[in-house]
Amino acid sequence: MSSQFADYSRQITSLTSSIQSYLASPLSSRPITSLITSKSELDECYAILEAMKVAAEGSGSVSNKKALVGKVVRLKKELDSLKSELTRESVRLDRSELFGSSAPLSSADDAFDPFGSKLIDTMGSLNQTTGLLHSTQLLCSETEGIGARTLTTMGAQREQLENANRNVSETKTIAGQAKTVLRRMGRRAAMNKVFLYVVILGLLGANGAVIYYQYIKSD
Repeated sequence: MSSQFADYSRQITSLTSSIQSYLASPLSSRPITSLITSKSELDECYAILEAMKVAAEGSGSVSNKKALVGKVVRLKKELDSLKSELTRESVRLDRSELFGSSAPLSSADDAFDPFGSKLIDTMGSLNQTTGLLHSTQLLCSETEGIGARTLTTMGAQREQLENANRNVSETKTIAGQAKTVLRRMGRRAAMNKVFLYVVILGLLGANGAVIYYQYIKSD
């Protein structure tokens, strides 16, 4: 999970570097197409960030989870800052188009949208949809991984339950055998007791006969 989180982080770093390069370029070299590309890259960054949240929540130790969640929060702030800058840049280009400033537009921009803002809004909506689809794809991938791990865990638990069931069956069998042995021992003890009583009665009868013949009958 940590390696996947690192891959997501590298992807965001690469995309944000491209956006920052665009924002650091001179105003005269910022065509609408570059702004649209930067917005698309930002939407992709937000989609990857959602996947990073899932990866952070599924991390192992509490300390590692806390560190990953903290990094996600920092990246969110950076992306929000870039979003604000791109919004300002979009407003600037709209004003340039409205007041006829010298902000250059590419020939492709003039051909498809002479007003600039209409093209930005349309492409922005398409890029947002693309970003949402990418986010959904990443979340589906994460969900699939979580489902696979859950099935593995459930399989292990099922095996444990089956082992416990076998142990219970074996315990019942042993308990039944012990009960049978105890019954046999009880019957033997009762027979021994009866035999002992018979022996005692026999001895008493013998003693009585001896006393009778030795003392009473002799008189």
